[in-house]
Amino acid sequence: MKRSSCGLSFPTTMAPSRKACTFGAQPTTFTTVLVDGMGDLYMPYHPNARFQYSAYSTATRLHEQERTGTAFTYPAHVRKQYLQLPEVSQSVADLARGVVRQATTPYEMAVAVERHLRETYRYSLDVGTAVSVSPVDDFLFTRKSGYCEHYATAMVVMLRVLGIPARLVTGFLHGEWNDFGNYYTVRQRDAHAWVEVLFPRSGWITFDPTPSVPAAGSNPLWSRLGSVVDSIRLKWDRLVILYSFRDQLAIAQDIRERGDTVRVQVAGWLATALRWAATARTRLAELRSASEWLLVGTLVGCLGLVGLIAIARMRGRLWNGRRRLMLHTPWQAAAVRLYGQMLRLLESRGVSKAAGAAPLEFARLVNREWPAADRFVGPLTELYCRVRFGQAPLSSEDLRQADDLLAGLRAVRRL
Repeated sequence: MKRSSCGLSFPTTMAPSRKACTFGAQPTTFTTVLVDGMGDLYMPYHPNARFQYSAYSTATRLHEQERTGTAFTYPAHVRKQYLQLPEVSQSVADLARGVVRQATTPYEMAVAVERHLRETYRYSLDVGTAVSVSPVDDFLFTRKSGYCEHYATAMVVMLRVLGIPARLVTGFLHGEWNDFGNYYTVRQRDAHAWVEVLFPRSGWITFDPTPSVPAAGSNPLWSRLGSVVDSIRLKWDRLVILYSFRDQLAIAQDIRERGDTVRVQVAGWLATALRWAATARTRLAELRSASEWLLVGTLVGCLGLVGLIAIARMRGRLWNGRRRLMLHTPWQAAAVRLYGQMLRLLESRGVSKAAGAAPLEFARLVNREWPAADRFVGPLTELYCRVRFGQAPLSSEDLRQADDLLAGLRAVRRL
C-alpha cells in the first residue's frame, strides 16, 4: 500500500469467491471491471482461483459549506432512489425526529442519528428471529441489540424519513496486519455494513453507527504461525500459481531485446528473495522453545508435502482455470452447462457431437438422425449460441424455457 498521484494505491490478492465483486478502499477506481447502476464494481466472471489486481483510492472529505448548509437540492432520480422507504411505523418516524430535534443541518442530523444508535443499542450476533412485523421496529424498540446490518439499516431508514438521501453499504473492514509479510489479511469475519449519506458537492460520505467491539483474544503462538503460513501461501501464489505463460513470454522478449535490463531485474528479484529469507530466519528465531520448533517443523513438513502435490497437479489446474476464465459472464457459464446437458442426453441415444463440429451444424445432424428431437435441440442450440457467442443476457424466462426443452428431450429419449 502506498500513496501515488492517483491517490492511495494498494495491490490486492483475492481468494476464490462465489461472487464477482471486487473490493477496495472507498472510493475506488478500476480500469478493467464493470459498474452497475448502484456504483458497485464487479468482474465479468466469477473468480475460480486466486488473482491479483491493483486499486487506486482517493480520500473523500465533506466540504465545509455542506457541513454547515441547512438545505440541499437533489435531482429527481436521486430522490426517487435514495429516499424510497418501505412501510415505516409512526414510532420509527417519531424516534428519528426526536433524535435530531436539536440538529440544524443535514450533517448534524446524520451525526445525531449515528451517535444515538452507537450509544443506545447493544452489539450482539445472537439476535434470533424478529418478533414483530418490521425488523427495524424489532431492533429499535424490542430487542435493542443486533449486529452491523441492523444498525446500518435503522440509520438509513431514519435518515430517509428525515428527507436525507442515504444508502446501506456492505464490504469489509481493513482486516488483520501480517507483520511477517507486511500486508493486511481480510477474511470473511471482517465483513461489515455501514451507511453513506449523499451531499451534492462532496458525494457519498461514510457514517458507521455500529459500536466498536473488542477483538477476540487469540493464542500469540498460533497467531504468529498463522501469519507465517499465510505469508508463505501468498508467496507461493505470486511466484508459482500466478506465474503465467504470458509472464514467460514477456521475460523471453526482454531477454532478446534488453538483456542488460533483464539481468538487473533478475538481480533485484534475487535480492528480494534473500531479504525475504533473512526476514523468515529472524521471525523463526523468535520461536525459541522446543515445543514451538516442533510445531514449526511439523508445519514445514506439511507445507512441503502440499507443495509437491500442488506441483504435480499444477498443469491440470492452470488449464482448467484458463478454460473457466474463457467464460466471461455467469450467463455464458450457465449456457454452457445447459448445452452440455443436452449433448449428454443426445449421446445416450447414440448421437454424438464431433470435437470440431459447430453447434448449428450439429443441430442439423440431429435433425437428420433423430428428427423427433429437433424441436428441442434447435431452440436449445439457438439459445446457447446467442448467449455463449453473442454475449446476450440469460433471463429467468430463458432458463425456464431451457429446463422445459431439456425435460421434453428426456421424455422423447425414453420413447
